[in-house]
Formats: sequence, structure tokens, C-alpha cells
Amino acid sequence: MAIEFRSLLRNEPGVVGGGVKKYYASIVLKGEVSVDMLVKDIEKFSSLSESDILGVISALEYVVETRLCDSQFVRFNRLGTLYPRINSKGVDTKEEVDHTLIIGRGIRYRPGKRLRDALSTAELKKVDILHI
Repeated sequence: MAIEFRSLLRNEPGVVGGGVKKYYASIVLKGEVSVDMLVKDIEKFSSLSESDILGVISALEYVVETRLCDSQFVRFNRLGTLYPRINSKGVDTKEEVDHTLIIGRGIRYRPGKRLRDALSTAELKKVDILHI
């Protein structure tokens, strides 16, 4: 198991017209893992059935959505933390601040220490062809 990367020629960041092109390491993503695949993997390490695991994941999705929409952060211990975020326009006085200034909403993720450590020590492997 290794994080695969390849060399990729890119324009110079922030330079009009592209500037001097240089090669950068770029990760090679091998595809996505669906909930069904996760359920199958979890089933191997658990005494729960496939339907039980799927039920827990579905409930987790709903509860996380509800908590984030209630302005709470959700901590998954070793996995990390999800929290809601907003972007707004600025105004001169605090009395002018209201919901019409909000121009963006989203979710931030801060990985837990175990995930950060795993990625920092993961094997890296340069590849010449993409896995499609």
C-alpha cells in the first residue's frame, strides 16, 4: 500500500501567461470508495451484519447533518472533526451585520492526529502511468 504520484508539468503559480513551467509531484487518485465498499470492509472486522452497518452509516449521515446545521462541530475521535463555516461581506458597524451578508456556507474538516501521522509516514511511490 502506497500513495502513488506522478510528475506533472504546470504553469508558474500567480504569473500572468503561465511563466516558467515546472514539473511538480501530483497524486494519482485510484478512484472512490463507496458506502457499499466501506460496509463490506467493516463487515470483515465486525460481528454486525451488512444491513446493521449500513443502517448505522445512514443514521450517522443524518445525525452529522443535523448537528452541523445546529452550529455544532462533530468530532470523530481519531478521524478528525467536521465543523460548519460561513463567509460574509464586511460592514462598518456591528448593527449592520445580518444574514444578508452571508455569501457562502460550507463544511471544514480537520483530520485527527492518527490520520495525519498515517499520511506523514505512508510509503510514496512514483508511477509513470495512471490507473484508470
